Amino acid sequence: MKTKVLILSECMKCLYPKGIEDLEDFMDRLEKTERTFIEMYKLDDDKTIDPYYVEEDITKIFINFDSVESVSEGEVEILKADQFDRILSKIAKICCSDCENDGERETGCDSLPGKRDKIDLETKGCWLKEECFDEDPDPDPDPDKKIVFINKGRNNNN
Repeated sequence: MKTKVLILSECMKCLYPKGIEDLEDFMDRLEKTERTFIEMYKLDDDKTIDPYYVEEDITKIFINFDSVESVSEGEVEILKADQFDRILSKIAKICCSDCENDGERETGCDSLPGKRDKIDLETKGCWLKEECFDEDPDPDPDPDKKIVFINKGRNNNN
């Protein structure tokens, strides 16, 4: 289900406080409050790829709105962890089948929760897999810059 969220200082996404449904209502309430720190619920950008988030990863924080540079509105999809992993599992079966990182503990690709921040549910692609293949091993460099190695063998014989 699509959910409207606040985007603070162009990067942090938070749920609207209870009873507030749009940016105008939020700004009106913010102007009327005398509190500097306001309780908010932050979406975790480190564990998934926008616009999809896991409900269980939402954390309560207190934000000093005197230091917030901008406030805008966005739309995200918030899923329960098991829903997210069901969708991710289907994509991972295809996306990870030929990836050298699949099952690697160091990259986090040894579990579905470890793959949440690498596989984009929207594009069905993995940024880590793409990184692996970004290197362009030029098999035929510029002929003017070719280096030729001559194998002389063990006893310097051709």
